[in-house]
Amino acid sequence: MEEETDRVTLHGMWASSYSKRVEMALKIKGMPTRPGKIHQGFGLLILIKEPKSASGLVLFNNSDEEAQEKAVEEVQEKMKVLEEGIKEFSAEDIRTSDGKKLGFMDVLVSTTFSTYKAYEGVLGVKVLEPEKNPLIYTRVTNLHVLPVVQELLPPHDKLVAILQGIRQDALKSSD
Repeated sequence: MEEETDRVTLHGMWASSYSKRVEMALKIKGMPTRPGKIHQGFGLLILIKEPKSASGLVLFNNSDEEAQEKAVEEVQEKMKVLEEGIKEFSAEDIRTSDGKKLGFMDVLVSTTFSTYKAYEGVLGVKVLEPEKNPLIYTRVTNLHVLPVVQELLPPHDKLVAILQGIRQDALKSSD
């Protein structure tokens, strides 16, 4: 039986892809974790704020249709770069079905894109299209079925609710 002191305590938000990256990497390496609680007077706290363009929030602030189309094009251009990187550096597909030998690219892709349907539903735009991004789409689809990825996915309905709240706040502030 492992002792509680042998676990890594994680302090992060359940919806943060950055927190999920750390959690997945530790899980793949077999390091037990426990969720952390932040108490007043806590000595050290590292906050990582996701940049708007990386999280899709850049699209929330644009009620202007032309600006939103430009933002979608910008994201698609970045997706092309990622697609080329996958083609060049990580041509092989998922190496094992148990998720034990996943690499950095797998962790990055699964924690960034496995929740794309929630973003698509809230934003009303396609985030990940198999025709435009076949390698990313295939990789996300293959990773999405792995138990290690499934365990770490935020609940879809809960994520949609938080994204809708962020979108509404952003739309109100842009008026």
